Formats: sequence, structure tokens, C-alpha cells
Amino acid sequence: MKLFPVVVAMILLYFPAISGARQQSIDIVFCNGPGTGSRREIISELSNRYPTRYVDCASTVPTETQLFVALSYADVVDILSNAHLASSPAVISNVYRDSISDIPAARHRSNMYTFFNDPDPRSQLLLSKAIFPHLPRFLLMYTQATRSIAVEYDHAALSLGVQLQLTEVSDEKGALRAIRDYQDADAIVLIPDKTLYNKDTLPNIIRASYQLNIPLVGFSAGLVRSGVLGTTYPSIDSRVEFISRVIDHYRKNQDNSRTVLDDHRHSLVINRKVARSLNITIVEDDILMNSIQGEGE
Repeated sequence: MKLFPVVVAMILLYFPAISGARQQSIDIVFCNGPGTGSRREIISELSNRYPTRYVDCASTVPTETQLFVALSYADVVDILSNAHLASSPAVISNVYRDSISDIPAARHRSNMYTFFNDPDPRSQLLLSKAIFPHLPRFLLMYTQATRSIAVEYDHAALSLGVQLQLTEVSDEKGALRAIRDYQDADAIVLIPDKTLYNKDTLPNIIRASYQLNIPLVGFSAGLVRSGVLGTTYPSIDSRVEFISRVIDHYRKNQDNSRTVLDDHRHSLVINRKVARSLNITIVEDDILMNSIQGEGE
């Protein structure tokens, strides 16, 4: 009888899967080629951590142990159009909310993990609240195409106790009219809406809001360089870390649990020149980010 514990220990030593010590084997597959820009940067960093392989996601037939990585809208379309990949897990980055908001299959896939290029609604509202802490009132304009994004912001605003005025408009003229109608807003929160905020309309939106001394909180670092007050945004490093967490999660578990997968970390950028021109005092970036992260936990 005294030999029983020794026998059990030997069994666990030679069969580590029984003790849960061995990681599952899973094949990490990138849709299409390495590409350029941020896509290439993300794949380059991930290839230092995991074996890198490319396939045509529109036509490939997967094995049972493949995790697909999609880094563009075209990659997402390829995955969703391939019936063979209906049950295959996928992680998506480098896409904006509005680009896939009209694809029902993307919204209902439980095994599809997405880290959008545009910032998390909660982070954006926390940034706006940190800049304007005294009972702030914010305006958010959207079109029919981005209504689902506006709803996400509305839910976040309710949970944070933020006054957020949602206004649906159809074009730039409607947006300019809404800005005039809500002149008491402390800030306007922009969302990635190609109809309202593009290279042709954005200068007019910025001019109209700043004439009324209303700052804009954007959704990308590029917008801040163009004259928007500030934004949170997902850096290349944060996208890589998210994808790595999903990959490591599947290597360990191979299930659809969302545990530790929703911790989206963002960077922060403030246009101090715009802040001074609007007579807005903003604390240093690290203090501001600590305030955002502290309240968001």
C-alpha cells in the first residue's frame, strides 16, 4: 500500500496531460501575406514569439487546432466567407468598429476576438471626464451606419454617470447644425464615422466647434495631429499583447472563455497647443492616464 503514492507520481510524471501541465498544441495562422505598415509591424513582433505561417483564408480548409489571425477588413471578410472556418477561432486587430459593424456574422461569432483600432468607448469617456470633471456634458453625433457604436457609448456613459447627448445626423450639414444646437456641450466625442469625419469634412467640424470654444475628443492619434484635443488609442504594442493573450489562452485551454481577454490597454495623446488655445488646463499625460485607468478598473 505504501507504493501507491509513488506509482501515482510516476504516472503523472510520464503523462503530464493528466496533471494539466502540458500546453495544447495549436497552429497560429496569419491570413494572407505580411503586408505593410502597422500590419507588418504586428506580424514581425508576433513572429518573434510564435511560428509564422500564411494562408489564403478565403479558401483554406482548417485542421481542428488552428487559430486564425486577421489584420485587415479584407482578412475578416475572407474568414467569414469561408464556410470551412465557421467553427475556427480567430483574433482580429487593425480594423475599426464601423468597418465591420454591418457584418452580422462578425458580431455573433463567439470564437472571434476583436481589438479595434479605435479606442474603447469607456476609455474615451473616462478621458473626457478626466479633462472636464465637474458634471460634464458631451455631444456624440452619428449616422445610421454607426448607430451600433453610438449605443456602445451610451451604455458606457450610463455606467459612468456621464451626460452624453446622442444625436443622429445624415451628413456634414447635419453635424454642423447639431454643434450649433448644443453649444452648452463641454466637448464633442468623435467616433469613426466616414460620412461625418473624413479629410473633407473634418476641417469644417473643427472650425465650427472651436469657434464656439467646444473641444473635440477624437478616435486616433492622427486626428489629434490634425487639431483634435486628445484621444486614447491602441498602440502597436497593445495590439500585439492582446493577440498574444488570445494565442496563449488557446494554447492552454482551447475554449471560448473570455477570461483575461478583455483587458484592452490604450495609450494617450493630448494636443497641448489646442488645449492652450481653448484655455483648457490639462494635467500631465501620466497623471491623466493613471486617473483614467484607476476609474476604469
